[in-house]
Amino acid sequence: MSYFVIKVGLFSIELIALAELLCFIFLLGARMLYRMARRYIVDVDRVDNCLIVGAGNGGYLLMNESNKVSRAIYVVPVIYVLGMYMMPVLFWMVCTMQEATDSFDAGWIMVMPIVLGLINLAVVLILGKRISRVQLLICTRIIKYALIPFYVIGGFCIIVALLLMFTPVVVMIFVGPTVAIVLSVIGWLGLLGAAPFSIGYIVRACSEGVQGKVLSVFAGIFQFFFTLDVIFVIVLAVKDRSFVKAQKGYGVIQ
Repeated sequence: MSYFVIKVGLFSIELIALAELLCFIFLLGARMLYRMARRYIVDVDRVDNCLIVGAGNGGYLLMNESNKVSRAIYVVPVIYVLGMYMMPVLFWMVCTMQEATDSFDAGWIMVMPIVLGLINLAVVLILGKRISRVQLLICTRIIKYALIPFYVIGGFCIIVALLLMFTPVVVMIFVGPTVAIVLSVIGWLGLLGAAPFSIGYIVRACSEGVQGKVLSVFAGIFQFFFTLDVIFVIVLAVKDRSFVKAQKGYGVIQ
C-alpha cells in the first residue's frame, strides 16, 4: 500500500480494496505453502510399517493413497483461479487510477500468472508423491474447468481486437494486433501456470499404468495449447474414472 501512496501519489478507496485483496491472496498462499512444507518436514522421518500382500498394482495405489496430503491442497488451485479472474479487475482499477497520474505502470499485472504459477510449481515439488494422483487430477480439473469462461471471454476480446483493424481509424491497425498479442500472452501464461498440476498428474498416471504412454505424451504437449488442454483433461479424467471403477471391482478403494 505504501508503494502506491508514495510512488503514485494517489490515495483512494480503490487502492485500499486492491491492497487488502492482494494481501489476502498472497498471505493465504504463503500460509498454505508454509503449513504444507512444515507437515512434510515433520512427517518425512515418520515410519509406519504396513504389509500389503497379493494386491499387485492395486496394492501400490492403496499404499500411495495412504500417504496423501489433506484436502487443503485444493485451496491452491482455487487461489490460482481467483488470481486469474482478478487480473482484468486490477487492470480496470489501474486504468481508472491512471487518469490521475502518468507515472503508474500496469505492466506488473502480467506478472501475476507467473507468480501464481510458481506457487503451484513449489507446491507440487515440495510435496512430491505425498500428493496423490487423484488429488493432482482434481486440482487440474478445478483450474481448467473454472477458467473456461475466462478464456471464452478472452478469445472474444481477441476477435474484437483483430476486427478493429478493419475500421476506418488508422491507429487501430496497430492497436488491434497489439491488444490481441497481449491478451494471447496473458492467456498462455495462464496455461503455463496451471501446468505443474496437469503435467504432474500425467507423469504420475503414466507411471502407475493408469494412462497410456502415447496418450500421456500428447496430453502433456497439448497442455500448452488453448482449448486442446481442456479436451485432453476431460479424456484423461474419463479414463482415470474407468480405471478407478475397475480397481474397485478388485476390492481396491481409491
